[in-house]
Amino acid sequence: MLKQRDELKILLIQARDDAPTLSEERAEFVRFGKLNDDQLDAINLFDVPSFDPDIIDGYDALFVGGSSDADVLDLDKFPFITDAERLLVHCFEQNIPVLGSCYGFQLAVEALGGKVERSEEYAELYGSGVIEVISDAGNDPLFHDMPKTFRAVALHKDSATKLPDNVTLLARSEGCPYHAFKVNGKPFYVTQFHSEIDKKDFITRIRRYQARYVDTSEVLEGLVEDAVDMDDVNSIPWKFIDRIVMK
Repeated sequence: MLKQRDELKILLIQARDDAPTLSEERAEFVRFGKLNDDQLDAINLFDVPSFDPDIIDGYDALFVGGSSDADVLDLDKFPFITDAERLLVHCFEQNIPVLGSCYGFQLAVEALGGKVERSEEYAELYGSGVIEVISDAGNDPLFHDMPKTFRAVALHKDSATKLPDNVTLLARSEGCPYHAFKVNGKPFYVTQFHSEIDKKDFITRIRRYQARYVDTSEVLEGLVEDAVDMDDVNSIPWKFIDRIVMK
């Protein structure tokens, strides 16, 4: 029997080593997923670095958020990467819906056979950038009614340099050729941009992480001044639930 929307349970995997962002990110996925608070359970990889893929048992979907460390793809430094990637492969094999954001995108690329590298060419440190939906997304259930271009938070030094096989690219930007893809025939979507962050939280986040991404206070204030509402991109989490998880 098909579940009602308010009966769904979703697991969020986080990689946050600071409490304010940990709490904010979970609240963002609840808010823009149009979920009740008790529908989203969260596990922080910094607190639970080792787990089996069956951790997803009993859940209807998996969300994977961003990270609080610029080197979070360093396996020697962060051994939790292995189990996080095993979980994504398990979801892929079992047709469990996945929506990954930023770090979730990078984990999925590596887990499914692509390549992520520290790339000055593809890095994006300008905050809320312009994302372009490509023509292949025209019939996609999640992206077909997105505007051709939209603003979204894009802050990353590591980037995909090779996508996995059997995926469809959905979005790109001028500086980064791989911004969103779906796995063909699977309920599996990931975005390098943050679909869950709005203007208010972006400004809070960029101030908190200023030392990592911004050279001067003048640059910081320029990013804050340039920030815009991101209603289009913030629709992706709830559309994912309605159109992919509830399908």
